[in-house]
Amino acid sequence: MPTAAEAGLPDFTQTSWAGYFAPKGTPPDIVARLQQELAPIIKGKEFSEWQASLGSEAVGSTAAEFAAFIKEDCPKWRKIATEANIQLE
Repeated sequence: MPTAAEAGLPDFTQTSWAGYFAPKGTPPDIVARLQQELAPIIKGKEFSEWQASLGSEAVGSTAAEFAAFIKEDCPKWRKIATEANIQLE
């Protein structure tokens, strides 16, 4: 199997991510409280070491930072899915 560069995608990088989401319309103070409670856990030694043991990195970004990341990441995958004619079943 060729590498991404060998397949004609020299600048391709792939990461996976996971995050916590709240329903649309969740009051900002609730989102802030969730961030306040979850960030220390995500950034804590035990969780970070567990993630590292899986080959992952715990980030613990703010809701705004995570939203910006998703906004930047989605168009790349939309383009790939469109060009590969990937359809939901």
